[in-house]
Amino acid sequence: MSREARAGGFGSSGSLGVAASLSIIAVGLIILVGAIWFGVTSGATYALPLVPKHWDSQLGEYAMKSMVSDENPCAGSDMERWLKEVGPLLVEQVEGEPFEYQWFVIDDETPNAFALPGGWVGVHRGLFAIAKRPEEVASVVAHEIIHAENRHGTARILGSVGTSLVMGLVFGGTDLAMFADQGMQLLMLKHSRSQEEEADAQGLMLMERAGIDPEGMATMFEALGAAAPKSGTLPAWFSTHPDSQARAAEARAGRRIRPTTELPKLPTAECKESLTQEAPER
Repeated sequence: MSREARAGGFGSSGSLGVAASLSIIAVGLIILVGAIWFGVTSGATYALPLVPKHWDSQLGEYAMKSMVSDENPCAGSDMERWLKEVGPLLVEQVEGEPFEYQWFVIDDETPNAFALPGGWVGVHRGLFAIAKRPEEVASVVAHEIIHAENRHGTARILGSVGTSLVMGLVFGGTDLAMFADQGMQLLMLKHSRSQEEEADAQGLMLMERAGIDPEGMATMFEALGAAAPKSGTLPAWFSTHPDSQARAAEARAGRRIRPTTELPKLPTAECKESLTQEAPER
């Protein structure tokens, strides 16, 4: 029997082995791509764990820098100092290892706030303007911390850009900046109703663990609801499910606590550096 005809000969088994390996790799790639596609198109639930958490921070940084200029008139204001004092009190209540948070006050009169991926939180001057109690603004901050910690923004981005971001993660070559060079586009990706409800409920728990009166969340919803008819539009912070009375009722239905934390007094809603550099009075 000749070498070429011998079953299992060196030459034939080698070529078949390579072909079989390539076929296995090809099938594996098809399955992987299919899994990524399914994960992204079904709400990014399955794709999100493929994205390292440090990408959230980078995405948020790129986006925030595109939104807030170095000449931000609210930088150094009493509002910003208040936010940098109160925000960490809530972050301390996050289980596990939270993101490293960055706090910004935006010179915008609309009552709004947002959390970009990775813990980049912005609060509009207008939110301070309508608040009557510090616990009300704290409730919004708690709500936004949950959005960041639960990676809702990153999930929204995955669902928006499709598989290209995750494919780049798996196979290399993706430039994060191309997905976050326009920060406002990230804000246009609305949270789902379930994400908003999750941020409400878990944000309320953050307040309770921090010893902050959770009634502030209920009165904040009522203030936002009262502001809506005056502006003719719904405040963006609760536009996904704008029944402010229902959300206020749900907030009040939570566990009642005796507040143990006295928050700093609310600063005036003015984007200018105060004459003194002292911390806000308690």
